[in-house]
Amino acid sequence: MRIEERLSRALHEEADGREVDLQRLFAATRDRVDATPAPPRRPWAVALAAAATAAVVAAGALLLPGADLSLLPAGPDPSGGPVEGGVDDAFTCPEQVTHDWTRPETITDDYFVASLDGGPRAQARNHDAARYEYEERGDRAYLRFGNADGTLATVSEFRRNGDEWVRFRTDVCTGRDGSVAVPTPDEDRLGRHDGEPYPPSTLGGDRSNAAVLVDDRSYYDGVGLVRHRSIYAEPCGLQVCVWAIQDPTSLVATQTRAGDAGRPRDMSGLFWPPDETVGRPQDDGLWVLYDTEGMISDLSLDLRDGRIIWADKLGKESWPGTVYVLLAPFDQVEALTVHRAAGSEPGAGGARNFVPENLPGYDPRG
Repeated sequence: MRIEERLSRALHEEADGREVDLQRLFAATRDRVDATPAPPRRPWAVALAAAATAAVVAAGALLLPGADLSLLPAGPDPSGGPVEGGVDDAFTCPEQVTHDWTRPETITDDYFVASLDGGPRAQARNHDAARYEYEERGDRAYLRFGNADGTLATVSEFRRNGDEWVRFRTDVCTGRDGSVAVPTPDEDRLGRHDGEPYPPSTLGGDRSNAAVLVDDRSYYDGVGLVRHRSIYAEPCGLQVCVWAIQDPTSLVATQTRAGDAGRPRDMSGLFWPPDETVGRPQDDGLWVLYDTEGMISDLSLDLRDGRIIWADKLGKESWPGTVYVLLAPFDQVEALTVHRAAGSEPGAGGARNFVPENLPGYDPRG
């Protein structure tokens, strides 16, 4: 169990009972980051995104009380370490991206750098690979990372240069068109798609009676390994908090106020782990509207091909209201429509239309 996993969960449990000035925290963090050389990007960075403000929290070896460390799924090795062997020889993922290490100017992201430092097992452990294989063929060596089921995720080739092995080429699994998404049936619907969702108690405390699963599906991380993330929603005061538990070594959270002037909030940046979508296509749009006053009857969106998609309605008896959630390809959305309940402004049968780019939380797509 890595300390980052323990820290992530414990920090968020501790944060539940505290009020935080996010604007001040963000400014202070930004100042510290500007004054410190940036380390390589890591998939286990803990990101906290609140409304339009985001703050990245990084900490050392610290374990706060109350964290339940039994929640993470066990790896194929009871010790949690990588297993040698059992990795497929060929890729089965939709596509692969190639890193040509002989042309460093083409490598625009330092998320993954092929290496044999410390040995193959150490490298597999560093990148949380469930399985690995290493072989040498004359002046060439190959390091393969695999998922728990043995499917091939990454192949790195090294060339001998004197007494050293020099990285030459790496092929990494991706989704279609280089996206992070692992193909799944009914990928345009919200809900559970594959695997076992991380329990809401991963967030700390007993949330079984409050949190509702919004979506759970798998993705390819920057090393080509299959991970999955779980998104939950739950009321938090006058807001609804939406949590994305990622792998679950990191967690992203955002919220929207009840009503929020009757406008849905764009939470598209939370749908996939932000650290995984840098430089990779991401066109999944996610919108959330929270109604505690019975002012809303429905939420829908119009696609450019003429189709209409209606929101999923989430809630529990213990909830004060209903959460409306929509998922659709962002670049295909013409408008979102908030349907008013009878007797609410602007009157029976009234509706308000919104352009996606004008909604709170919108962040221009790269």
